[in-house]
Amino acid sequence: MRNYFTYIFYGFGILALLFFSSCEKKDIVPESQEENNITAAIEKIETVYTEGCEKIEVFDPNYVKVETDAPDELKRSILETIEKTYTKTEVLKNNGNRVGVFRNGSCGVHSYLEIYMDSEDDGCTSNQSGWVGSSYIHWNHNKNISLLFCVVDGAYFTRTNVDYAILNLSSSTNWGDAEGLMRYIDNEDDSNDNQTYLDGQSISGWFGLSYFSSNTRLHFYYYKQTTTTNSFPYLGISYGTLGRYGSYQGWIYSDDEDKNNANSAYYYSSYYANPIPTGNVPNIMDVGGNTKLYISKAR
Repeated sequence: MRNYFTYIFYGFGILALLFFSSCEKKDIVPESQEENNITAAIEKIETVYTEGCEKIEVFDPNYVKVETDAPDELKRSILETIEKTYTKTEVLKNNGNRVGVFRNGSCGVHSYLEIYMDSEDDGCTSNQSGWVGSSYIHWNHNKNISLLFCVVDGAYFTRTNVDYAILNLSSSTNWGDAEGLMRYIDNEDDSNDNQTYLDGQSISGWFGLSYFSSNTRLHFYYYKQTTTTNSFPYLGISYGTLGRYGSYQGWIYSDDEDKNNANSAYYYSSYYANPIPTGNVPNIMDVGGNTKLYISKAR
């Protein structure tokens, strides 16, 4: 009988070891040799959340934040690696002239997009204020962020009497009377839980000129203020854009990865052969080691 209970004891021990080992952090496996080389060069371990294993994120009010930047050369290498994959995939790449506007309630007949970003785990300071449409901070989940968009036809947008930007979900680099802004956000490295959904279905990789994975690449059409009397188009829904205008304004602040942060921002224009690095974009976003998006109600 004693041996019988001994076997049971060891059996439970083995099962426990198997369970806990299944919840260990797993390194991202690069999809190509180029990505593998960059991963080795960056020397930072980015892990993905294991499905079915609870990620425990506890806010410590006494934690002292230390934020470090990745070298510029590494930032460029990361972006170059992502952009090299663009010509190798057709998934959600060619989407006509689709753009994303900030959701405010129902998207009606339009598709809807959710970008869930895993904020920095340690001493997270992600926040929101004022009008941000349906986007929100997950206050009970370490202040992670959901950016919610309606996917609409971009043909109706043009310059107005305010600065604004909308998410570029097409493959077009024909800016028309707009210019381009790209924001690369280095999300939490440890057990990263980034998720992106189109009409409730999980997606990843390229969506037009935006890219979704364990980090987030957002590409915007940027319309600068002009003296026109043009107004925002009626789309049959209430929506917002990046910008600071009107009676309903707000912002979302994303606390991005603290260690070896690879955030970057680039400006695209038909006047330049190549994109150029940019700092804060007035009325649109603040960039650097963290990200602040200014949002206003258009309709």
